[in-house]
Amino acid sequence: NGIAATVPVASLNGLVNRAGVDIVYSNETVELPPAPVPAGAPGDPAQTYWNISEIRATDLWEFGYYGTGVVVATMDTGVDADHADIGPQWRGGSNSWFDPHYQHATPFDASGHGTGVMGLLVGGNDGGFDMGVAPDAQWIAVKIFNDQDQSDLAKIHQGFQWLLDPDGDGGSADAPDIVNSSWVLQGTEGECGGEFAADIAALRSAGIAVVFSAGNSGSKSDTSMEPANDPASLSVGAMDSSRRVLRTSSRGPSACDGGIYPKLVAPGKDVLTAGLTSNGANPTSYAFSTGTSFAAPHVAGAMAVLKSAFPGASMAEIELALSDGAIDLGTAGPDNKSGSGMIDVVGAYTLLSGSNPPPSDTDQDGVADNVDNCPDVPNASQLDTDGDGIGDACDALTDSDGDGVADDVDNCPGTPAGTSVDVNGCPVAPPDADGDGVADDADNCPTTSNSDQLDTDGDGIGDACDSLTDSDSDGVADDVDDCPGTPAGTEVDANGCAVA
Repeated sequence: NGIAATVPVASLNGLVNRAGVDIVYSNETVELPPAPVPAGAPGDPAQTYWNISEIRATDLWEFGYYGTGVVVATMDTGVDADHADIGPQWRGGSNSWFDPHYQHATPFDASGHGTGVMGLLVGGNDGGFDMGVAPDAQWIAVKIFNDQDQSDLAKIHQGFQWLLDPDGDGGSADAPDIVNSSWVLQGTEGECGGEFAADIAALRSAGIAVVFSAGNSGSKSDTSMEPANDPASLSVGAMDSSRRVLRTSSRGPSACDGGIYPKLVAPGKDVLTAGLTSNGANPTSYAFSTGTSFAAPHVAGAMAVLKSAFPGASMAEIELALSDGAIDLGTAGPDNKSGSGMIDVVGAYTLLSGSNPPPSDTDQDGVADNVDNCPDVPNASQLDTDGDGIGDACDALTDSDGDGVADDVDNCPGTPAGTSVDVNGCPVAPPDADGDGVADDADNCPTTSNSDQLDTDGDGIGDACDSLTDSDSDGVADDVDDCPGTPAGTEVDANGCAVA
């Protein structure tokens, strides 16, 4: 047990010598690294950004695994729940938010760091592109940093304690499955103080995964940092889109046990995530983020996706699968720059299942897309009454020849797109008002039969219509008008010329 208290200096000796007290130390201030850089316009929103596809999270989505039923937690600056890609996934209730500084009773984030981390964990695609690794997971959060991005050791201990039992009812199961901590104790490079060792051990004993950012104190070796270098932590370094470990990413070995550090690496260079919304004024704001703080949630999110695929697997088993299934980088085998390598969600899935992932089944009807005669609409029976190779469920949606008539009612399949067709999909003749065999849109005299299209005076109006046409509206037909263009209303003679 631990107690945080403010006491006079004169009382310290008495506390130190008191029975049952092992150690007395200062409740130090903890500061957070800089927050993400606002992204402004997110660019082309019609794609998944490199970081999500790089770890093959999208492959698991195709199999229907999005983190559903899994609860993730962050210990950070808070969360902006007004963000359209984050707010809907909040679990809600008093057991889903804790601010040990007692500044905010509901989710809030003043700096954006915690919001950026949560976006990479569970962010949706309200802005038109995919943001988070586990978009169907629910989240809860501890705001261990106040609005000035500062905390102290005691409040962080409080946060860990809350996560073990958020509602304080030991009989309820409301603890998270995974905790992401994208922070380090500044100035602890190469040190192992074990400040939070008991907290981390308690979470692990409860079956909760604990993911920490490795820190940004590279590129020298022996720059492991607390608490990420605790042997029970899953430490995560950062890499770029070329799979190069960032120079700033902290290196091992771990100062605590001499083990490999970090244990894994994940995308952490210019990854797009959620930004602050200015109290909801801009609900789809975004930010570009760099650093191990933003690499860690890729791993926590991957664990959530895998947990949804294998609900019976322990978090320890999932962590081992991520490590053993990682893509080796640099020096062969685990090393103190990239750990076991870059996380590969499909690689971990394969190890957990003992086989390759199942084929994609978009409509979830039990028939794989590659043999489904209607892959977008459930059609388990695969009925195809008309034998056209397209299932009945999709016939009404398919228009192979692009004539605007669905295949299942098209009596003239293959009609070129753009052709005027009737309700049965068969070509219809273009309008020919005078019945002379020349379509109106090409007839130089569409109101009078003029099949030979004669136009003796070359005025673009067929001879059959010349006597009917009075272009200048002077009452004299064009074919006998010697003064074409006389303004309408002008007094003219029989030849169409103006008279004084």
